[in-house]
Amino acid sequence: MSLVSLGLLQACTLHSRVDTDIDTDNEKLSINISDDMLSFRGEITESSVHQILKAVENYPGQIHKMTVNSTGGEVQSGILLGRWIFDNHIDLTIERFCMSSCANYLLTAAKSVHINKDAIVLWHGGATLRGKDLSLAEIPYFKHSIDMEKKFFRYIGVNERITDYGELNDYSLLQTTTGCIEAHQRKELQGWTYTLDDLKKFGVEHVISDNKNPPVIWEGQMMSCVIPVHRQS
Repeated sequence: MSLVSLGLLQACTLHSRVDTDIDTDNEKLSINISDDMLSFRGEITESSVHQILKAVENYPGQIHKMTVNSTGGEVQSGILLGRWIFDNHIDLTIERFCMSSCANYLLTAAKSVHINKDAIVLWHGGATLRGKDLSLAEIPYFKHSIDMEKKFFRYIGVNERITDYGELNDYSLLQTTTGCIEAHQRKELQGWTYTLDDLKKFGVEHVISDNKNPPVIWEGQMMSCVIPVHRQS
């Protein structure tokens, strides 16, 4: 899912290299493989994920690491890329931002995650699309997306509530948590984030961060807030 307003208030050898640079409407797409590391910047779409997997297929070595900057994108494409990350035991570094589908499906699937200094990680919902009205034409796609998402989180062993925890009980946490209230009052709130300890409650145990507290400011805007999490079953 691309970043949108919530309404409450969006393996390579030393001598081998693969590069792709494409301008898109929302983000400049960049795919690079060098020294056994995949670097991806851009929106998660069917096209971008196809290009990533094609570049990986053409790469003569074994990829072990990945860096990402993404505001998110399409659910099914995110899940497909997440499966590749999980199956290949990828160590993921979030350079500056990982939002929406990036947080939902890439961060959760990685063997390990390193969040760089001041990098923002933001959730704002998953395939369940709580509160969103769908047209008849949209229903089959989203039914399939919901089914894919459930199977994905079972496969990687993570609680799928990580995607929509901030939406539960009519967004009650976003309406009652101090930082969320402030961001909403500033008309900048786009989603929420979690502490490292709370990520573990969803089954995401492999994250380290260069930040004492989860960053919530992006380009001068208070886009996110840290919400508390009760222990998940």
